[in-house]
Amino acid sequence: MMRIKIASAIIVLFGLLPLFSVAGDPLVVDPCHYSTEGTDFWFGLMQNRNTGNTHYTEVTVTSRVGANFTVTYGQGETPIGSYTVLANKSVIVPINYSLLEAQGSESIENKGIHLRSDNPVNVYALNYRTRSSDVAVIYPTESLGQEYFAMCYSPRYTNSNESNSEFLVVASEDNTTVKITPTRNTDKGKLANLPFTVTLNKGQSYQVQAGNTDPLGIEDLTGSYVSANKPIAFFSGAKAVTIPVTGFIGSSYDHLYEQMPPTSTWGKEFYVVPLKSRLKDTYRILAAENNTTIRIEGTGTVVTLARGGFYEFELRSDQACRIISNRKVLLAQFCRSQNADANNGVGDPFMIILSPVVQKISDVTFEAYGSDLIRDIFYVNVITETKDVSAMYLDGVNISTSFMPFPKGGYSYAQVPTSKGTHQLQNTSDKGGFLAFIYGFGDRGSTESYGYGVGFNLDIQLDLGGSFDIADTLVVCQGTEVKLDAGEYFETYRWSTKDTTSFIMASKEGWHSVVAVTGRGCQRSDSLYIRINDPKMFLGNDTSSCGPGKIILMATSGFKSYKWQDGSTGEKFRVDKTGDYMVTGTNEFDCEASDTVHVDVFDVPEVKIKGEIHHCGVFTSELKVDVTHADTLLWNYAGAAKWTSAPAGVTISNSGPLGAKLTAAIPGLYTIKYVLTTKDGCSDSDSIKVGFYEIPESKFEEVTQVPVDKCSSYTRIFKYTGKSGPTAKFNWDFGGLMVLDTIAPNHFKVSIGANRRDRTIRLVVEENGCTSPETSKTIGVDPKFRYWAEDVHGCDSLCVQFRSEVAIMDSVVYHWTFGDGAVSKLQNPVHCYRDTGKYDVSLLVTNVIDGCRNGSVEPDMIQIFPTPKAVISADPEFCYEDTAHFEYLNSKEYSNCQWFAKGNQLLSDENTKASYLLTDEISEVGFMVEENGCSCDTLKVLIKRKPNFDFEASENEICQPVPVVLRSIPKDPNLQFKWSVDSLSQVEGDSLNHLFQQAGYYAVTLEVFSALTGCSDILTKKNFIHVYPLPIPKFDQNYKVATLEHPDISFSNQSEGAVKFYWDFGDGTSSEEMSPGHKYADIGEYQVILQAYSDFGCTDTISSMVKIIPFTFFVPNAFRPDSDIPENRIFLPIREGIDPEKYKFEIFNRVGSTVFATRNPENGWNGSMPENSKAEPGIYVWIVQYFDIQGYGHLQKGTVMLVR
Repeated sequence: MMRIKIASAIIVLFGLLPLFSVAGDPLVVDPCHYSTEGTDFWFGLMQNRNTGNTHYTEVTVTSRVGANFTVTYGQGETPIGSYTVLANKSVIVPINYSLLEAQGSESIENKGIHLRSDNPVNVYALNYRTRSSDVAVIYPTESLGQEYFAMCYSPRYTNSNESNSEFLVVASEDNTTVKITPTRNTDKGKLANLPFTVTLNKGQSYQVQAGNTDPLGIEDLTGSYVSANKPIAFFSGAKAVTIPVTGFIGSSYDHLYEQMPPTSTWGKEFYVVPLKSRLKDTYRILAAENNTTIRIEGTGTVVTLARGGFYEFELRSDQACRIISNRKVLLAQFCRSQNADANNGVGDPFMIILSPVVQKISDVTFEAYGSDLIRDIFYVNVITETKDVSAMYLDGVNISTSFMPFPKGGYSYAQVPTSKGTHQLQNTSDKGGFLAFIYGFGDRGSTESYGYGVGFNLDIQLDLGGSFDIADTLVVCQGTEVKLDAGEYFETYRWSTKDTTSFIMASKEGWHSVVAVTGRGCQRSDSLYIRINDPKMFLGNDTSSCGPGKIILMATSGFKSYKWQDGSTGEKFRVDKTGDYMVTGTNEFDCEASDTVHVDVFDVPEVKIKGEIHHCGVFTSELKVDVTHADTLLWNYAGAAKWTSAPAGVTISNSGPLGAKLTAAIPGLYTIKYVLTTKDGCSDSDSIKVGFYEIPESKFEEVTQVPVDKCSSYTRIFKYTGKSGPTAKFNWDFGGLMVLDTIAPNHFKVSIGANRRDRTIRLVVEENGCTSPETSKTIGVDPKFRYWAEDVHGCDSLCVQFRSEVAIMDSVVYHWTFGDGAVSKLQNPVHCYRDTGKYDVSLLVTNVIDGCRNGSVEPDMIQIFPTPKAVISADPEFCYEDTAHFEYLNSKEYSNCQWFAKGNQLLSDENTKASYLLTDEISEVGFMVEENGCSCDTLKVLIKRKPNFDFEASENEICQPVPVVLRSIPKDPNLQFKWSVDSLSQVEGDSLNHLFQQAGYYAVTLEVFSALTGCSDILTKKNFIHVYPLPIPKFDQNYKVATLEHPDISFSNQSEGAVKFYWDFGDGTSSEEMSPGHKYADIGEYQVILQAYSDFGCTDTISSMVKIIPFTFFVPNAFRPDSDIPENRIFLPIREGIDPEKYKFEIFNRVGSTVFATRNPENGWNGSMPENSKAEPGIYVWIVQYFDIQGYGHLQKGTVMLVR
């Protein structure tokens, strides 16, 4: 948040935090008013991040009237120093961070800081670390409370304890019992949401941190609850976080350190104003009570939080708005990390606790901090009632024209540019007030920023709650009680019910009021009207259904949510089983109404008929029924089943729930229907079609030709003589005889054929799915002629010589058909087939003298097959691995393949598939195939192989950083190489010398190109190089420069990745401890060297200087301003080993008036009075306050004689 140089520390805190002005007498006490001004303070410093070269902590004290104060620490009130602050001035008190900054988690430490003053002062604490700082306004002891919630932020995962969420408790009294309920598991193992207690005495502190081990950043302690039996100071925030925790590139970590207001000061109405020059801001709102409803008017969002719950949201720069709640809440505004906002150049994380409008003030003096990085960009955001805008002044100038009204609520806001330095903000109207905070952004390319509140009170609030929709009214559900809580921070209570406790339980409609008084006399009151709400729910009467899903229950409409007995949330509910069904509806007031209905869901049986559905020659059938999804007792009773048939004609016997017997009187197809009804009246049905049919006959006879004609010797007549129906299908096979005439249906005249003397006639008849047995008859014939082909097999095409012989040398004519549409009338024709296929050939011979005919058909007489094409998967353009697999792409079951090798090795031959070992970069694959007696020519394909190579490394396991030589191992000639490793890509060369800078596992990739084949290949070896990390030696020391009075130097080892250590202290001594301490014996400068070793043996060193100087502080007891000796003319302490930045030297006369004061140790008193007159000779009192270079405070007093 703030980058503060050490040199400017004197002015930093006065400029960083508000200096409050209260109208009237500043010492008059308003018993109800609490602020950040007081005379007694207890506080502590939360732990900052571990990294950063510069680290210091300090406290700034300011006063409107001037004051003397002391600072101590711990249970024993160990002194830090006594100081004086003048009116409207500031004093910086350095705090030894190594002594008083909280460390770690869940340890009781004596690190509470106590400041006491004789007049009211304001106190501010700074914890500075390079790139991570924050400041907290410190509340006086009288403003402390006993109940708090933590406001933190989600840690950004760093795999180290650099971003922990944390909070700190400081006790202001002995025997303080603190009860802590963390929202997350703590760093030391306390479980989330389980309270634990710790007892602290005055001055003791207790810090709690969550872990930082979850990448999602969920270890956030926001919402942790802390209560005590006595007042405590409570701080929360984080070691260092980014805002938001995820969702942007880059990081900007800053320490969050804020004192939390007690719950007694929280409120219900807030106004949020965007940070100028930022696109959006992040907010968190936190609830102290259950059922806290919050409305964010800028987005219309309404959320309900449980006790300790928080809601994070963002608002754009154009969404200034009001936020209201029905119960008191805590609200924080966060500036986002620089890279999280597109408006780069301004912004770094900081957190502001925003005050509710009830904590307004009317006048404040504040300082706008400027630094080397923050020079010109300053804004003050101001919120006031719209009616008071005209009364707002900044540095005496009216700023009413800068205000804009909020969309709702009667308030307005301004984002007023200002400058660095001191400013006064006032509302001059009677009883007018405002809230304000100042912030600054870095310019000139800097991303620095800071912000803090400059106008707010911590007045005790009494608020009984209610609804933000209905003023002073709380809706309560009928039959319930509501807790009306006035808070435990009052001493006495008087309720309208005459109760005197801090809270009451109320359940009746009407007004309830309370008057409460604190121990110091602050009286507060509040009233609340309770309205009873009694919603109703009705689901209907008890009912029943057959089967699931038939009944849909409807809840009464108008509720905002519903919850059924199974957890479902719809307005409707489908009933699937017998049971009691209950729904609870929640209305807009979170009141509930419920109803229950009983529904019986009866089982519905599922039935399925099984059995033969087709019968040939059989007219009885047995049907069975499968019954499922219902208990047997529900349906296995007399009369449960009903069987019917359509059409009539089937007798159903032996019928029951599980089956029936069918007997058909006449053939036909029947629909059988079955219905089963349970005792509950639920039924199911099924139907099935069953056919009963006669088997057709396949009888036929050869019929004598009457009268005998002249051609009877060349023909035969066959006739069907069996029984069948009109739909019968006849399948005749005449065995190659030619049908010459169809005399009638299934009555044929056929020729006696050719070539064979015996022929078999066959017949099969089919009807209604029933098939007859085959009837066959073999007849003897004298064919009288024959025909044949000289070639019946060919490849692609074939010319065939057909021949025929006729036994009777009468005059005959021939009619050939060749199966391809061609015919011939020659006795011995030649026919050429141009296409592949199988061809039926027939010959019909006709005697021209008597007209008699004879013929025959030879199926598939001619067969012509295609010559197979040699197509294999080998691709001459593809680059194959060492082993290549090929296959014949047109393979058939009858393919007969041969594979050949040249320049390679045939590994396997599986007929249509083969595998080769490619020994040469270019080789040949040969292939031929034979199918159906047809063979192709040998196919030869040249194929290419990928290059053969490997690579190696000079070393595979190394410590960073070290060069490694990567060498290629070529196994083929003429190879070209490209290396890719780490950040290098496509580096050419046979080898590569690469320096591995970072630890980790590295993959190495080598890409190879063959000039011969044009093939390339890539070899990647994952985790090929393992670079072990060097240990990171780091250490802190409590002092860079120490005096011989305190020469003990403590070394805190912060090394990472180391298991062994060696320390050289530069004075001839050493140590192997992890975090040693060393006491130097002599004055001098010493180089301290830490050498760290990892478990792999990697080592690295770091060094730092220690300077031991003498410590001297001597004050002379007399001086003479007019002396001839120059050294005697000035009264100046002789010193060595002090911090020149923390020095104050004052001289007083005998009446207590200051005659000389300086903060420069080089300036001494020359004996002059403030008005430059000569001081009278005599005795003078001197007081010197200083810190030595190790942070030890010193206060010395004495007298000096001025001699003239």
